[in-house]
Amino acid sequence: MIHRRAFVLSAAATTLLPALARADTSRLTISGAREQGGLVVVRAGQGARATVDGEKVLVSPDGIFTFGFAYNRTSDAAVHVD
Repeated sequence: MIHRRAFVLSAAATTLLPALARADTSRLTISGAREQGGLVVVRAGQGARATVDGEKVLVSPDGIFTFGFAYNRTSDAAVHVD
């Protein structure tokens, strides 16, 4: 027969442990028009550094930066965030 204390602890562990095992939300949020002529706003973590097509981008202390696409751009953009 299962002891009451063991039952309560196993029920609590079953309820609480999955919540602790979940990953945090993404550290990177991208919004805006990702198309020719569009403006993109990126929210990264505090202290982030970023480059777009190999060029350094100014990032706010809160980790927000923006960049735009030329109206006649035909190639993909390479965005790197550290």
